[in-house]
Amino acid sequence: MAYTVSLSGSAEADAYAAFEHIREVAPVSAARWLTGLFAAIRTLADMPPAVYDTLAWFVPRLTQIIGILDN
Repeated sequence: MAYTVSLSGSAEADAYAAFEHIREVAPVSAARWLTGLFAAIRTLADMPPAVYDTLAWFVPRLTQIIGILDN
């Protein structure tokens, strides 16, 4: 069963901001990273609901960890 997956405006803006940062540091890798990110997001359309439940729990915690490491 396929699901509809879409990015919020802020999520898309964050993805492009990350892309710009990566492009400054590693220009050759930036496009590959962004392409891979969007490809990974598209795979969410085929995931069962249980995976979404796991991601809903995991992603906010990962975001907090990244924020701590970034400071």
